[in-house]
Amino acid sequence: MTSYPADLAERVHERLVAQRLKSPGILTLTALFEILYFTSLKTEEGRSCKFSVTYSDPEDPDPKPPPRIRAHRWKHIALARTRLFTVRNVSKLAKAIDPWSSSLAVYPREDGRLCIWGLVDQIVHFNRFLVREFDSGFGTPGLFQAVVQGPADIAVYRRYDCIARLNQASIIIRQNDVFGSGPISKKLMRDVMLYKRTVAKSVGISLSRCLDYWEEEENRLGTLCRILVNIQQYRQGGAVLISPTAKDLNFKYALEYSRLSRALVRLAVNQVRFHRSSRTIHEEFLDENEDSIPVDLYLDCAVSEAELRDSEAELTGCVRFVSALSCIDGLVHLRPDFTLDGFGAEITVAKEIRSLYRASSAGCKPEYLKPVDFNHYGMRHRSMMRYCEAYPDSVGFVVSQDGDIRAMTIVGRKLVMWENVMIHFLQDAYMKRVTKRIMG
Repeated sequence: MTSYPADLAERVHERLVAQRLKSPGILTLTALFEILYFTSLKTEEGRSCKFSVTYSDPEDPDPKPPPRIRAHRWKHIALARTRLFTVRNVSKLAKAIDPWSSSLAVYPREDGRLCIWGLVDQIVHFNRFLVREFDSGFGTPGLFQAVVQGPADIAVYRRYDCIARLNQASIIIRQNDVFGSGPISKKLMRDVMLYKRTVAKSVGISLSRCLDYWEEEENRLGTLCRILVNIQQYRQGGAVLISPTAKDLNFKYALEYSRLSRALVRLAVNQVRFHRSSRTIHEEFLDENEDSIPVDLYLDCAVSEAELRDSEAELTGCVRFVSALSCIDGLVHLRPDFTLDGFGAEITVAKEIRSLYRASSAGCKPEYLKPVDFNHYGMRHRSMMRYCEAYPDSVGFVVSQDGDIRAMTIVGRKLVMWENVMIHFLQDAYMKRVTKRIMG
């Protein structure tokens, strides 16, 4: 079914009302999203328009500020003269608005017409949190933020949550969190015990105590998500295969790169060391109102924090390095421990796919599986399907040029594919994962 900006407006209105927030109303939302939609189809000096819009009241742009305003928190800056929110005005201003770092502030005038009244800065910190480069960040300003990600592609965020997305002619209101649960998550974490023991041995404490200080799943799966995010942002398409074997792969560029794998271990080791010393200081000295802290303990905390920041920077560099390799035709191959075997790989499996099922939930219950025609997909998708069917332990990810991400693997005897894979760090989804683990 074909969807339009009015359908996106209806979805956003429903979500705002469900959260007991004052919605601008379907008519205002429709007018807003129609302008964004038509602007996204224009080009300025040969470049497609990509920008973001924040819906916020100029009379009260920050209604609930935190007790302490940190230096790098976002702020609204008013224009000397407001401008009508039209395709012409937005497309001109879009050249000055990098959706990664800033946003247009929009709100209706007294006559009901939308206008651009200012800009918002420091949006970069929310985006870095969203793509998992930071472990904390400020929520989006205003009532919501709408991001034009490409032609006819509009995503709407409220604080740390994606409300809805209009992608071409489809409304996406739910993404598949395949990294939080289900067959994909289980296969990717199959060898995690070796990883955990390596970290515990490096720190020199028991495994059970080690796990009190670090989130091993978020490190590994979050890193994979960051790679996929970067490939998505290139808008060239790409593919990542995670498999214990490199059989039936013809590498154009064979290259063993183990730094990513080793960086993940170093990151975890430094996380444990820092959080252990920091917690000891708080629990045994600060909470007990002690007059002094042992020098060795304080020094250990300071050094481990510095090494943790270095490890985070190293991991970011590894992620960017591996992601860029996807720009060459062919897939990027990673072993389960995230060691790279090569890139520009061609799949040589010739046996055709027997059948394909599309899953509408991460858990892959039978009632959520629907048979689909694999011939509907392009060569990049079909070759990945052939490999995953031939090698059941493998997990494949394909990123389309338009940014869609699909994951596939064998479940039982069925080849299953998930569309609309969640790769951004969305607070609601993360809290659901944590709650699920705590509740068992």
